[in-house]
Amino acid sequence: MLVALAGGGYALSRSAVFDLDTIEIDGAFGAEANQVAEASGLVVGTPMLDLDLGRAAEGIVALPWVRTAAVDRACASASEGARALGRVRATAFL
Repeated sequence: MLVALAGGGYALSRSAVFDLDTIEIDGAFGAEANQVAEASGLVVGTPMLDLDLGRAAEGIVALPWVRTAAVDRACASASEGARALGRVRATAFL
């Protein structure tokens, strides 16, 4: 029984229910926001548990015009709908 629960939990964590749906960029706009998203290396559709937020922040800070970066993950609130929404917020400080 325990093995079945663990296997089910693992399968659920890899399902589209708990994947990255959006990448939000704060502190940069337009083309710069696109550069930040690309530099993060994050890909929509990746399971939330597989996201390497430290590596994403390092990629953003590697941009010559970014001084510091913070990356975090969040799930949707109940008011945003029944489907879990994987969201990563990247903040770039110029």
